Amino acid sequence: SNSNSGSCSLVGTIINTDEDEFESETEDEEENEYLQGNSENNPADTDKEFRKHLKETQASHINETVALFEQLTSHFQEWMFQLLCGFNVLLYGLGSKYNLIRQFKENFLSDAICLVVNGFFPGITIKQILNTITEDLLEKDIRFKSIIDHSVFVKKHFDSDKSNKLFVIIHNIDGAMLRSTNVQAALSHIASAKNVHLIASIDHINAPLIWDQSCLSLFNWVWYDATTFDSYDQETSYENSLLVQQSGTLALSSLAHVLRSLTPNACGIFKLLVNYQLDNKDSSSYQ
Repeated sequence: SNSNSGSCSLVGTIINTDEDEFESETEDEEENEYLQGNSENNPADTDKEFRKHLKETQASHINETVALFEQLTSHFQEWMFQLLCGFNVLLYGLGSKYNLIRQFKENFLSDAICLVVNGFFPGITIKQILNTITEDLLEKDIRFKSIIDHSVFVKKHFDSDKSNKLFVIIHNIDGAMLRSTNVQAALSHIASAKNVHLIASIDHINAPLIWDQSCLSLFNWVWYDATTFDSYDQETSYENSLLVQQSGTLALSSLAHVLRSLTPNACGIFKLLVNYQLDNKDSSSYQ
């Protein structure tokens, strides 16, 4: 977070993970060879080769997609107007909306307090999002009983504090790690705050089914068809590639994130269970 004029700022803060972006890591060939080995059947090698061919593939209908992108950017002022009027903006349609939203942010939110969440990242958690708001922006170190209590606290703060407007961008609010009822309920509470303005994208055809009437009322969406026909480069550049699964790597990454979230006592119990599992791995009567 950056400090400006005595107030805490989250300009351009992006929530991915505690580590560097996976995309930049995969570009380091030497590190990949060290971490992944040289197995011909390594899924990571297959994924790397796939991305190489994908980048070399010439995109078709370039002029048409550029014209479509420009047409969509002409609605930016309308989006901003809707946000400031108390609505939240939801983009749907075929093709990645990542670059479109990023362009909107550069054009209209460059000086705003803006939190960017990459919902397609496999390690993203609602706890990360909430902690970033309360600890980095509000500079408060408070423990909450549940994510709903946490989100209600954030809502109350931004309902009463008129000095700060928080713009939240969520790429793929329908991402696998954000789809649960509790997570969407927490996000809807935050989005309903008077001084929180949310712009999000969805890509799954059944994404609207994750919201009940209560959530929809709190989100207060204005829906925009933002079909771009752009490739999903960003969305598939992480461990849970939609096209080439790296199941082993994903499992280890998920395990690491789970361990980071556990209390010391819970970690101790988890360690006992793992050791017990390893001690009995060769037993035919144990599973």
